Amino acid sequence: MTDTTAEARLYSRLSEVLGVDHAGTLMSYLPREEPATKADLDALRSGIEQRFEGIDQRFVGFDQRFEGFDQRMDRFDQRMDRFDQRMDRFEEKLDRLDEKIDSRMESFHQALLYQGRTYVIATATSIVTTATLVAGIVTFV
Repeated sequence: MTDTTAEARLYSRLSEVLGVDHAGTLMSYLPREEPATKADLDALRSGIEQRFEGIDQRFVGFDQRFEGFDQRMDRFDQRMDRFDQRMDRFEEKLDRLDEKIDSRMESFHQALLYQGRTYVIATATSIVTTATLVAGIVTFV
């Protein structure tokens, strides 16, 4: 018996029980294609497994790329650590230089004060000496 013969017999019996309109409506909901066989399901499973294998391979590639990225970031971190160490040494040198400059500026300031005092005393002494000489000359004349 073919599928069309079986469908015709089913339609005929449904028409007797439900009526022609209801039998037509019910028949329209029946699938027109053959049901899936075990071989169809196996083929579908095989295709899905192949797709997942491809996805797994892509994830392996992603993992390798991330591993490479992690290695590059580790090298970058090491370089930044070395740079930080160099900057610390540079700051220490700048601090020492700043201390030397402060010390020299203080020495210069002290020397300038000493020279200023010496100049004022020498100038005052010269003025007093000159005034004494002038007074002495005026009294003798």
